[in-house]
Amino acid sequence: MSELVRRLREWFTIAEQCRRYLAQENLGKRVNDAQYVHVSAIDGVSMGEWVQSLADLYGVKQYNLVKLDPEWRSGNVTLSWYPGFWDEGFPALEQCWTFKPDGRVIPRRFRSNRPILHRKEMFLRPDHERVPEFEKLTEQAEALGLFEDTCRIGWSRYWAELLAAKGHRVEGNCLVPV
Repeated sequence: MSELVRRLREWFTIAEQCRRYLAQENLGKRVNDAQYVHVSAIDGVSMGEWVQSLADLYGVKQYNLVKLDPEWRSGNVTLSWYPGFWDEGFPALEQCWTFKPDGRVIPRRFRSNRPILHRKEMFLRPDHERVPEFEKLTEQAEALGLFEDTCRIGWSRYWAELLAAKGHRVEGNCLVPV
């Protein structure tokens, strides 16, 4: 067994500990049993160090969101790069790297109809200074009915159409009438 595969197997054991940590600390957003967390929420704890070592091993330089799939599904760990996380109300995914327990890494770059991130406050620690700002944006979106069709809102093309149909546009971390 290669050293790389051995290290990855160890890391995926650690991933399960990370899932428990996120649940215990009530951190991150859960979608279809996967857990997502912003790197700022795990900075300075062993989970953050583990994620950084995984990124370093493969030369991943830019990522700000970590996804942990449950072990019973795939056990995958994905590092995602949303360059507009802080400044765009609903940032689009630019690139991600999915680490598989068998040692494979699948890089993916998005150019058109990119996945869109919603409810950014849920990825952060509850005491993060930007949470109130992001919660306000989520409340605006809910009031406009933007989250009603959860199957389609996660893609930039539909999201742009929906915003236009509701007569709004995103300006920074606010929704404003057109």
